[in-house]
Amino acid sequence: MFLLAFGWSKFTLSEAILEKSITNTDHLERLKPVFHDIIGKTHFSAFSFANSVEEKIGHLNNSYKENQEWDKVIWDDYTFTLTKASSHGIILKQ
Repeated sequence: MFLLAFGWSKFTLSEAILEKSITNTDHLERLKPVFHDIIGKTHFSAFSFANSVEEKIGHLNNSYKENQEWDKVIWDDYTFTLTKASSHGIILKQ
């Protein structure tokens, strides 16, 4: 039921959700500027929202990899956590 409800919900990332969902302070500080253009933007599907999150983190990581800054690459996957926390509408949160 939980996954089915994802299809009927909307997804909006806020700065508060970002701060609550990303507990690694180093990651949070590096990701805040990356997410600036999707904070407050409503997505009408989980797939659209998740793709935006993955795209932003992937772009940041690619720049680190190109510069061989391997210690800065964010290996943690925040997609599901942010998608679930950003959902609103009829989704059932258990």
